[in-house]
Amino acid sequence: MTDIRQFVPGQFWQGKDEEKSYTVTTTNWATAPTAACFLIYEGASDRGASNFQSAASAGSSINGAAITTPCLVKLRAGIDYRVEVRFEQGGEAFEGYFVVTGQT
Repeated sequence: MTDIRQFVPGQFWQGKDEEKSYTVTTTNWATAPTAACFLIYEGASDRGASNFQSAASAGSSINGAAITTPCLVKLRAGIDYRVEVRFEQGGEAFEGYFVVTGQT
């Protein structure tokens, strides 16, 4: 069972040498999100933005209800990374997440 704050799909996989960005849809919360920012956790540890290729909001984009993250880089194999996406609409703040598992 998924958490209601988890984006669909909520699980991705990425090789340790890959550099990938991810796009999530906010239609469960908002149709025109603004001011997206990102935070990543390695296991249970707060990594800030250290696994993003650029600053937490640089390199990201919003197109309609879709938010694209900056590239994730330098993931370690066998580790789950929780990526939290915070955004606003109509003066309200929302936050969802997805998980990326590092692979060899």
